[in-house]
Amino acid sequence: MSTVKKSRVGRAGKRASTAASQPARRLRAPVGRTQRLLKVERGVARLRLRPDRSFGAKMLYLFGFVFAVGMVLVALFHDDDGWWLVPLALLFLVPGYLYGLADRETRLDFERKRVFQGKGTSVAGGIPFTNLAGILALARTELVRTDQGSHEVRRFVLGLLVADDAAPVNEMVQAIRRDRVALIRDGHQPAPHELAPRLERELFTQVITVVDYPDETAVWQAAEWLAKKLDLPLVDACSSPTLLRVPEELDLPLGERLALGLQEVDSAAAYASGPAPDGAGFKRERDGFTLTWREDRSFDIGMMLGLELLLVAIGVWLGRDDSAGFWISTGFAVCLLPLVLLVTQWHGTNQIVVDRKRVQVTRGPFGKRLVPLATASVEAVRLGGTSAYPLLSLVSDRRVLKVRMAPPLARWAKQHIERQLRALHREPPKAPE
Repeated sequence: MSTVKKSRVGRAGKRASTAASQPARRLRAPVGRTQRLLKVERGVARLRLRPDRSFGAKMLYLFGFVFAVGMVLVALFHDDDGWWLVPLALLFLVPGYLYGLADRETRLDFERKRVFQGKGTSVAGGIPFTNLAGILALARTELVRTDQGSHEVRRFVLGLLVADDAAPVNEMVQAIRRDRVALIRDGHQPAPHELAPRLERELFTQVITVVDYPDETAVWQAAEWLAKKLDLPLVDACSSPTLLRVPEELDLPLGERLALGLQEVDSAAAYASGPAPDGAGFKRERDGFTLTWREDRSFDIGMMLGLELLLVAIGVWLGRDDSAGFWISTGFAVCLLPLVLLVTQWHGTNQIVVDRKRVQVTRGPFGKRLVPLATASVEAVRLGGTSAYPLLSLVSDRRVLKVRMAPPLARWAKQHIERQLRALHREPPKAPE
């Protein structure tokens, strides 16, 4: 590890180790999309369980208030008998209140060093910071039912892992943290890559869920902020395998963590040692690489060929009375066939280009380019989404670059991206020819 890299990692570790002991008056709220679910005021961090429920309750309140004011105006100027509609309008406050009950609030008091849930604020009723073993970031799938049917929604959970001082999990976590810090600073001591089954069971014995929200970026920003401020390890269970990251490594990019040995390339990925999936390819380039894949367009091709046959059938039917109609329809079908096949083939081509500066995704329709992501900001490559909309996600502090991709193909791409990011970080930049 270079001297510059060691100094940068050392500064990051020093900031993380002193963050939890800073005065509460200097506590600052995080910036970014997490402000909706995490607010800081007077040394107290407030986290809402489901901010989307809070918004729905406010809309019900607003509708009831506007409806009641409207009924008052109608009764004053048009119909004196319309006063009975005002209580009906105010009834919207009841479902708004009940709907908002699900938006429980958790408060972290950095002056008292305690966690409070509900309305209690007594020291005896809170959980001391010393009993917190870590921060959990977890992804889950929720089934939402509507009048039109049901569909899956991806939600992200932020939790506090609680264990008393006598729990063996604290000793295990501290031992892992010492090994990983030594590896970051000295580069010669091995560190565990994944959570052992015993440690994973111990960590999940008691979890306080403080946030349940569909915005992955907001939840991830809040999880990192809490891990740094409380000086606790972050358990990343948003995809398999579950990883434990100590505060000293939270600011390190994925390529550097892979190069240091803090994290291994996903060895459980499909096609780990075999050929690439059908229609996929990999090309190593100078200071970068390109992944290409083709989506299954057999249904689209079948539909286009069916349209061609339909045009020919229409031409035959018209040709019984008018030969000109037959030749026009058939000629149109013949001319359309090469164009249809060309567009169908091109529409299914996708690319992920990664170099030392950025990650660029190009996909259909018509070769659309997604907003690029800086390579140095990539902190994780995850498999996620729902069964109907599977995703490969490249996660950074600011946003998540999501690419729709079938699970076997996504696992193959994840492994290649992790391997090449590790190689790019280990190899010096090549001089231009």
